[in-house]
Amino acid sequence: EKIKKGVWFIGHPAVAQKSKEDITQYLLEKDYTPDEIESIFSLRESEVANGPTEPQKKLDFATILQMVSEGVPIPGIRTDIVDTPTDDLVPLTVTENIPKKPWE
Repeated sequence: EKIKKGVWFIGHPAVAQKSKEDITQYLLEKDYTPDEIESIFSLRESEVANGPTEPQKKLDFATILQMVSEGVPIPGIRTDIVDTPTDDLVPLTVTENIPKKPWE
């Protein structure tokens, strides 16, 4: 549990900007051992390369709205899908005479 909290902590955007030495010093002050700190950095590197090792926490609507407005990727949402329409789509036109309805 302590290692998971450490991995989450160093993955936070505000902390991720800090140097590894600053983060290590902070974790040492919070009673993490050097071995635990090494495990935290290893797990975080693996998480960055392969995706999260555990499910993401649920985000509330306001957080997701803020992330979308800032252009931040939402965890768990694929970004590799191209969903923009292409130019080769031609609107359908009716070439046949459609029979009228009885009431027309």
